[in-house]
Amino acid sequence: MNKNFGLTLAEFELLLEEVQAGDNTRFEQVFLAHFNDCINYLKSNYDAKQEDAYDATMETLIIFHDRMKEGKVTYGNLRFLFTQIASQYYLRWIKKEQLTQTLPETLDRIEANAQLDRETLGTLDKAWAQLGQKCQDLLKAFYYGNVKLNELALIAESSPAAVRKQKQRCVEQLRSLFQQFS
Repeated sequence: MNKNFGLTLAEFELLLEEVQAGDNTRFEQVFLAHFNDCINYLKSNYDAKQEDAYDATMETLIIFHDRMKEGKVTYGNLRFLFTQIASQYYLRWIKKEQLTQTLPETLDRIEANAQLDRETLGTLDKAWAQLGQKCQDLLKAFYYGNVKLNELALIAESSPAAVRKQKQRCVEQLRSLFQQFS
């Protein structure tokens, strides 16, 4: 039963019904109990840093929830499925990080008065123009408006971890666009 987070088939079906109805109480109890195990698995098997393992596990929690809501998860070794999704997400994310290393890591720390050559600035302008409006607004508020992530989370009615992850994705997307145009 441990392979299914201690759930019987009947309990899993009840959990599935609750998630599909919008009640996440039991889902949070069941999957948060496995949260630290998954983080430790990523750290021990992939030498993941605590923060990276946490992010991958949090993202997996969201993915798993969405799949359950859509009826795409069936009973049978749920623990393995959850850990596999986390592993695959983490490995894809690390691979993407390695590919985007060509963009200066200081991109998210460029000061307004920094001197950039016209070509780099032009490339950055093209990348910025292709970035979605939500990402532009988030990055402007954080970097230029000096709004803290906790405050942005309150405004967005979201968790600070989700907003931090969103900011990270926006920076990664900007880096990727910058790389395409350079």
